[in-house]
Amino acid sequence: VAAGTYVDNINFSGKNIAVIGADSSNTIIDGDSSGSVVVFNSGEDTTAILKNFTIQNGFNTWGGGVYISSSSPTITNINVVNNNAPNSGGGIHCQESSSPSFSNMTISGNTAGSAGGGLYCLSNSDPTLTNVTITNNTSSSGGGIYSGNSSFTMDSVTVSNNTSSNMGGGIYSYENSESTIKNSFISNNTSSGVGGGLTSYRTPIIIYNTVIDSNESTNDSGGGIYIDQTPGAGVRVIDSKISNNVANQGGGIYFHGKLILVNSYLTNNAANEKGGGFVSCCGSDVTMDNVTITGNTTNNPAHGNGLLITGSQANQISVANSIIWGNDFGNITFDQNGEGADGHVLNVNYSLVGGGQDSITTNGNTINWGSGNTDADPLFTDAANGDYTLQSGSPAIDVGNPNAFYN
Repeated sequence: VAAGTYVDNINFSGKNIAVIGADSSNTIIDGDSSGSVVVFNSGEDTTAILKNFTIQNGFNTWGGGVYISSSSPTITNINVVNNNAPNSGGGIHCQESSSPSFSNMTISGNTAGSAGGGLYCLSNSDPTLTNVTITNNTSSSGGGIYSGNSSFTMDSVTVSNNTSSNMGGGIYSYENSESTIKNSFISNNTSSGVGGGLTSYRTPIIIYNTVIDSNESTNDSGGGIYIDQTPGAGVRVIDSKISNNVANQGGGIYFHGKLILVNSYLTNNAANEKGGGFVSCCGSDVTMDNVTITGNTTNNPAHGNGLLITGSQANQISVANSIIWGNDFGNITFDQNGEGADGHVLNVNYSLVGGGQDSITTNGNTINWGSGNTDADPLFTDAANGDYTLQSGSPAIDVGNPNAFYN
């Protein structure tokens, strides 16, 4: 297709064909607010290709820009911009066991009245996103992405500056969505409710080598991440950085469920009420290994900054080979607001905890203070400028668990 602006609405109508523009910068399909700009809803497979276009000014109840149902097209080198859906999927809507592939795309400036300002996926769909930027989209839930009863895989994706008036400023993942986020950035997203960066309800999720930075829940919990799981729905966060996020509770992470947190940083997050870095709530099972929690703050000195353990059901927290130091008003705190003495158990081994065991008020809960712990200054390289690597003389070097599992 030659460069130019085409006012049109396209339906692939079951044809597995390739529609390729000259370039996404100059080959534009304008929906003129008269329906979805592009539709795949007749069983198209991966050989149905849409490439090198800007998709704009679509308007439809579901999927203002692109509507996908029971189809798995390949969409690449596409800009999906300034589309609108009064219900869901302002930019893109996929449903009914669709498995589209999205790559080298920008999804920007789209609006949905209900869910998924940028991308909405429902009903056992399985989208794959590679090298995609999702930015400046707006909806009630899932400003950037909404996934319900579906799984998504993200690799090298930027989710930024999206807004939700309810939950999940950047991403909202709900109910059995088994998803993976890797090598990605989730930043500067905002929600009025839980999860400025990411909200995940009752769904396993893996986050790997991802930066979650400068997100905000303006009126609720989980500035960076808010996760509420059913028993056994595990979450893994590996080789990731969660920094500069803000919420009323749990500036960095607010968590309820089962979590494995490994080789990661929670730094310079803030809470207006409690738990600047990490809130573990309500019967959680949390394992931390090689985690640094530092520089987190709260406006309420009674409710902790680094790691806050709370809730009427007992939490089980295990910390190993980690640094929890330099958080204002307490590095580890058991909640003192009528929610202490609930049988919480904290195990600490081979870790550096500012103030040591004596600095932690147990409120009738249990601390198992094991081997190899210290409370010395960890000697960060340049904490003032966000460099939390260790200087050569740090007391935290070469003092971790000698068990080969941790090496």
